[in-house]
Amino acid sequence: MSEFKSTLNDLTKVDDKDALLAEVEDILRDIKNDKSVYNALKALGITKEIARKNIIVVSDFQQSFHEVETCLKNKVCRAPGEHLQLKLRLDGDVVVREFEPCPAAKAFEARKLNLWYDDFPSEWDNLRLSDTKSITISNNNLTAVQALLKAINGDKSWIYLGGERRVGKSYLAVAFVNEYLAKELGSAAVINTSRRFKEINDLNFNDKEAFNNIISELSNVDLLVLDGFGDEYINDFIRDTIVLPILNERDSKNLLTIFTSRYTLNTVKDLYSGKSKVSSIRSEQLHELILSNINNEFYITGIPLG
Repeated sequence: MSEFKSTLNDLTKVDDKDALLAEVEDILRDIKNDKSVYNALKALGITKEIARKNIIVVSDFQQSFHEVETCLKNKVCRAPGEHLQLKLRLDGDVVVREFEPCPAAKAFEARKLNLWYDDFPSEWDNLRLSDTKSITISNNNLTAVQALLKAINGDKSWIYLGGERRVGKSYLAVAFVNEYLAKELGSAAVINTSRRFKEINDLNFNDKEAFNNIISELSNVDLLVLDGFGDEYINDFIRDTIVLPILNERDSKNLLTIFTSRYTLNTVKDLYSGKSKVSSIRSEQLHELILSNINNEFYITGIPLG
C-alpha cells in the first residue's frame, strides 16, 4: 500500500496509469463490500466519486476502522496512549483526517481512573457479569447473580457472598466490578482484606496521613469489594479503627459494598468477638451493621467457568 500511495500522489511519474487506476477501482470495490466501513462513509456523505478522489485517506480509514474494531472486541487497546482512531470530515469534496484516542484506550484510561484498588489477577480484567461465554451460573447461585444485576441497575443493598474456598466468589465479584466500570457507574475498589488491613494497620503507626487517606478512600469509593472478609488478622484495633469506621461511613452514605468470605456472618461475628464484654458488644454492632444492609446472605456453591 505504501508503494501504491507514493505513486498515486504523482500520476505523471507512473508508467502504467491504467494499472494504477484499476487498483483504485479494486480498493473502491473492496470498501463497497465492507458493509460497516461503507455505511460509515455513506453516513458522512462520502460518495464513490469523492472516495475515488481521496482514495488514500479513505483506504487509511478502512484500516483504522478495523483496528479499532479489534480493540473493542478484545476490550483492550493494542497500544493505549499511542493508538489513535482516524476520523473523517467532509469539506466540500475533500476528505479531511482527524484523529482521536482509540475508544478502547479511552475506556482503559477511564478504568484506571475509576478503579482505585485492584487486588485480583490481571487475567480477570475482561470478565463481565453479562458474558455467558466466560461465566456460567448454576441455578443454586442464580439469586446471588440476580442481586448483583439489581445492583447494576441502582440497588444499593450490600451483598454478602459466602462459600468455601475456590468456588468462584471473588471471580463473580470481579466480573460485577468490571461490568460496573464498563457502564461508567462510578469508582470501585477491590481489596484483599488480609493484605490491605495489615497495610492499613501498619500505616497507623508509620504514616498517619497515609492511614487517614486510605480509610477515607475506602469509606467513599462508590463500590467497595472486601474480598476474603474474615481472613484478615483480627483484633480489636482492626475492628474498631478500620472495619467499623469504614462500614459505618459507607452505611451513612448508602454506598454499595460487597463481601466475599469463606465464613458465614455469624462466624465472622464470633471471630471478631474477642474475650471482653466490650469486644463482644462491638462485634455484635459489626454483625448488625452488615445484616441491616443486606437482603440475603448468599452461599456460593461453585461458579463453573465457561
